[in-house]
Amino acid sequence: MATGKLPSEVLNRKFQLPDVDANAYVDPDEIYRFRGHAFTLGNLHLLLATEKSVCEVFDQLAICRLPNTVDWLHGVANQRGNMVPIFDLKLLFNLQQDSGKKRFKYLIYGQKEAAVGMLIEDLPIRVELDPEERMAAIPPLPANLQPYVRLCYRHDGKLWIAWDVHELFSAVSGLVAA
Repeated sequence: MATGKLPSEVLNRKFQLPDVDANAYVDPDEIYRFRGHAFTLGNLHLLLATEKSVCEVFDQLAICRLPNTVDWLHGVANQRGNMVPIFDLKLLFNLQQDSGKKRFKYLIYGQKEAAVGMLIEDLPIRVELDPEERMAAIPPLPANLQPYVRLCYRHDGKLWIAWDVHELFSAVSGLVAA
């Protein structure tokens, strides 16, 4: 079966690729199908696109609180040498706080300089939402969240919110000084 060619000759040859139509049909259902994770925050069910971004949850994380900052900036954590801001979204979105002291977890979304942390109450769940569940209009939501909402879904009687995590935190990063 030997071809008599050196490996370098085989690897350096021109490969014939099939013609690909750049204007090929894209199924609109796939555009609006959501696959990822979600977590609940009060009565909000926030979606995280985790197919292209890393999502980690920690029970404990050493947090450095920063003086003279807004109350919704919980602090900064060192995650593998990267400083990650940790936000309390309930405070940021002006959601009702639980009367009892509930333990929370830390969700880190993204990697390295793009990583951002959030306080969550329960572990995220894996969700897959169909295009038929997409809502035609975005309902009223907390004012600090509304501009960053991309799509909403109605699933199992609950409102599921697809939001631009990084755009929100980029916008509020300039507002952290109290």
